[in-house]
Amino acid sequence: MKKIMVSILMIMVVLSGCSVKKDNIDKVVENPKEDAVESHGPFIESEIKDIKILKDSVVLSADISMGPINTKYYFHAYQNGVPIEFSFDKDGDKRITQEITLTKEKNSYTFYMNAGSFKKGDTVNFGYGVVVNPDYFPEIIEFTRFDIMKSNVSAICRDFNVDKDFIGNQSDKKILDDLEWTDMKVTDDKNIISSYALDTNEKILEQVVRNEPVNDLMVMHAKKGKLFKIFFVKDGLDANAIITFYIDHKPVMIKGDYVAGKLDYTNETFGMTSFELEIPQDVKEGNHTFYAMIFTNSNNRNHYENTEPRVLEVE
Repeated sequence: MKKIMVSILMIMVVLSGCSVKKDNIDKVVENPKEDAVESHGPFIESEIKDIKILKDSVVLSADISMGPINTKYYFHAYQNGVPIEFSFDKDGDKRITQEITLTKEKNSYTFYMNAGSFKKGDTVNFGYGVVVNPDYFPEIIEFTRFDIMKSNVSAICRDFNVDKDFIGNQSDKKILDDLEWTDMKVTDDKNIISSYALDTNEKILEQVVRNEPVNDLMVMHAKKGKLFKIFFVKDGLDANAIITFYIDHKPVMIKGDYVAGKLDYTNETFGMTSFELEIPQDVKEGNHTFYAMIFTNSNNRNHYENTEPRVLEVE
């Protein structure tokens, strides 16, 4: 059950989910079009049509209606919650992030993905994410909030039952799976605390979990050329979730050449762990968008969600 925090500072942005339906087609609606027309905010209607294996890549086909037009969009592709390189053209340059400026609402997309190896009989989850207007950044005020009517993040995915072996053309991506968790001995019987939260200050997260007033939450700090430590809390409702981190909507590596972490905390109480992240060389000094993406299986339904975007000041 998705939890909702009443504090204005910790509202989570729930992303598009996915599930295996009888007709083997998944469909998600993020911010329905009718509301978007009235508010002029972003919207996306997305449907995975097919997933198949080619000789050197996995191909995902999708119909996507989204807006506004004449706006920049970022796309990502995912395998089991981890970003992988892809291209919209069979012989195109495969990258982790692809950029498109949208000129019409309805489009068909083909994702040619550099997938990792898997075997016949496996079940592998594939999906894609869309970032609307990635250049948007809010005005820095006392309580800075990112306006989802100006920029938004969503993702859709589907399980793929493998009918033949596939040898990927890249090495397996490392996932950090030996995290140390501290039991915070706090439960949320009233369902008012978000299932996930992050900050560079563990004391702030302790206040959040205990539903106490928080004075400084939105701006985090990091120094260029040094590791960036993030504290993260979750409850145990969704076991074995996969977490990835993003600066300006682009994936960030975890110390040790890890692309993601495995959130294997299963207690019903909240637990805290930490990650040391690497600031990419091309990230300049100044303010940036930062958030985490979580891929999880809840009630036999694979889905993505992200923590609320935060301001990261890089010095």
